[in-house]
Amino acid sequence: MALFGTDTTEKKEKKKAPVSAPTKELKIEASRASGILLSPHITEKATRLAEGGTYVFKVANRATKPDIKKAIEGLYGVHVRKVTVVNSQGKNVSVGRHRGKSKDWRKAMITLQKGQIITL
Repeated sequence: MALFGTDTTEKKEKKKAPVSAPTKELKIEASRASGILLSPHITEKATRLAEGGTYVFKVANRATKPDIKKAIEGLYGVHVRKVTVVNSQGKNVSVGRHRGKSKDWRKAMITLQKGQIITL
């Protein structure tokens, strides 16, 4: 019975695309990495951390630890040992009698393997 224009007795078989082997991408494109890594976060504390091999970056709010790790390794050619992510709440601001809130943002602290550095 073909009420809505399809016949249940004739089922069309869909051709499936061949499954290819997964490929490992060690390098990440610069355009994708720039969407994940927004800017280096340079403060007094970040400068002290950089002397010990930990670098701080502002990252996209939806970026995950594996995304951040791939972006750092792809852009700078270093090996990341650990990624720590901190979500920072935006501050309440007022301009005249209008109140609002600045954007929430996220920072990532990247610890590199010994002997490796990033020049910012």
